[in-house]
Amino acid sequence: GKLFLDSESIQVRVDAAMLLKQLDFLVNNLKTKLFEKLEQSITDIQLNPVEISNVYGDCSAHEVTNAK
Repeated sequence: GKLFLDSESIQVRVDAAMLLKQLDFLVNNLKTKLFEKLEQSITDIQLNPVEISNVYGDCSAHEVTNAK
C-alpha cells in the first residue's frame, strides 16, 4: 500500500516537472517570437521616416506629417 502510493506520488511529480518544463519551453519560445516581431516593428518604424522623406524630397518631419 504505502510503497505504491510513494512511487505513484513520485511519478506524479515527475509528470508535473516534465509538463512545467514543456510549458517553460513554450513560453520562452513565444517570448522569443514576440521580441523578434517587436524588434522588426521598431526597425520598420525607424526606416519609415527615411522612406517618407525620400518620397517627398528633402523636407522636415513636420512638413512630411502635414503632407500625409
